[in-house]
Amino acid sequence: MYINDLINFLNILELPYSIINEQGIIIEVNEKFCELYNYLPSELIGAYFTKLSAETKYLSTEECKNIFLNSFNKYNSFFKHPEPYEVMDKNNNKFFINTISYDFIDENNTKKRLSIDIQLKNTNKIERIKENLNNYNKYKYVSLDFLKKIIDSHLLNKDYFKFTLFNIKFINAIIFDEKDEFLKEFYDNLVSIFEDNITVSFISKNRIIIFYDKIDINKIKIISNKILNIFSNPFEINNKFIKENLKIGITQFLDNRKYDFNSLYDELEIALKYSKDNGYLIFNNEVNLRLQKEIEINSIIFDAFKNKEFIAYFQPYFSVKENKFVYCEALMRLISSKYGIISPSEFIPLLEENRFITMVEKQVMNNIFKKIIKWKEKYKITFPVSINLSPIQFNNLDLIEFLDEAIILYEIDTTKITFEVTETTIMENIEISKFVLKNLKDKGFNIAIDDFGTGYSSLAYLNNFPIDYLKIDRSFIKNIDTNKKDQAIVEAIVNMCKALKIKVVCEGIETKEEFEYLKKIDVNLLQGFFFSRPLPIEAFEKKVFY
Repeated sequence: MYINDLINFLNILELPYSIINEQGIIIEVNEKFCELYNYLPSELIGAYFTKLSAETKYLSTEECKNIFLNSFNKYNSFFKHPEPYEVMDKNNNKFFINTISYDFIDENNTKKRLSIDIQLKNTNKIERIKENLNNYNKYKYVSLDFLKKIIDSHLLNKDYFKFTLFNIKFINAIIFDEKDEFLKEFYDNLVSIFEDNITVSFISKNRIIIFYDKIDINKIKIISNKILNIFSNPFEINNKFIKENLKIGITQFLDNRKYDFNSLYDELEIALKYSKDNGYLIFNNEVNLRLQKEIEINSIIFDAFKNKEFIAYFQPYFSVKENKFVYCEALMRLISSKYGIISPSEFIPLLEENRFITMVEKQVMNNIFKKIIKWKEKYKITFPVSINLSPIQFNNLDLIEFLDEAIILYEIDTTKITFEVTETTIMENIEISKFVLKNLKDKGFNIAIDDFGTGYSSLAYLNNFPIDYLKIDRSFIKNIDTNKKDQAIVEAIVNMCKALKIKVVCEGIETKEEFEYLKKIDVNLLQGFFFSRPLPIEAFEKKVFY
């Protein structure tokens, strides 16, 4: 039963509570409550709750009952009394308390109220508010189950309560290695940001949900940006500087929505899923439509795999020195018999998320190897091909075994195959990367680092890993003919790679000016729309081999 769980929770935290019935009579107190007011349990149970009030101590029975019933009808849930008020103990010592109450109906259909009284040691209003925040902080970190019960209690009265839920994911989770120190600092920051009462639940090592009983959308946006700003700079904890990244998903309970906790939690998860790193997203109909489209695409993906509708398009590399196409990159595409061309930006994240990408990539690789055989038979040339490996595929233990079998089955000339991985992928786990890259090199494959400059950008791995090609990202190439900083960066990379005997490929060439500048600084291999878009097999063969 929920009320028993709540009572156990309060006793564990040693917080003073009392329960009164609908007549305003005290029917239960705990030891801490008796200590607070210096009474024995027998002196409180059976008395009216106004016995402890410095202002309403002598109200009549009917007045006590009306106070309770009127406020019960108003709140019917957890609520914090708006202002501290003055009470009196057995020895007539007056002091201020803050009270948080929970109204409920027991199994006998009787209205009751559980109240938690927190003593304020200072009577100055500003000091009382500070004291309130400190005391309230004592029990704000709650379990997901306890938070669920709080929210469900608010949902009982949909006409009165509106609230917002924040779902925060710490992407690196590094900061939780210093959990005790972090919790205090983080909560202090939250209190200063929200400027209102909040309930915080740690639901996993790197996940937090915040319950906030306000819905003003402009304030929600301001709060979200302030939370993100907290982590824009490193935290100093235990003489260590820790950098953390996070993302926030948000949903709101409003008048016109009939929801239970699970539905709200689902919305939080969806909003978090689509929010960007170091950003936030508020759940709305547009987000929901995006989810429905994703579900539809997932269905298409499974059908496409079964029907072998994942194929490779090929984008050629242009050699400045040879003045012709000498290489190509194979890029996965999905052409559904039912829906037509589906953008890679839509299906690849879903393949990675459900880890179906390893099977699909292997299916596409088999097709690429077959194409290479046909080119050799038809055009008397083993045309070099570069193949992208997803992070999941790169870390898949079956990859090496799959390639061993493919080498035999397709009689692959491994020196004509390059595997592309992003710098972020190889830096995520150095030991695994060394193992996989060594195995690939031992079999004769080439290794290319894709999107150089967009991830870790650590130059150390260029010496530590067996790299043959380095692909400079489009972000450095765009407007390179006029951007002096990008010119300096690209020229430095090109010169460094020459010294390390690493070949450079510049991606995303779209203009003649970009082409001429890269040609001038002696970059040989170029790729981009200026030369050719990714092409289906027939168009590619016509462009390259004829």
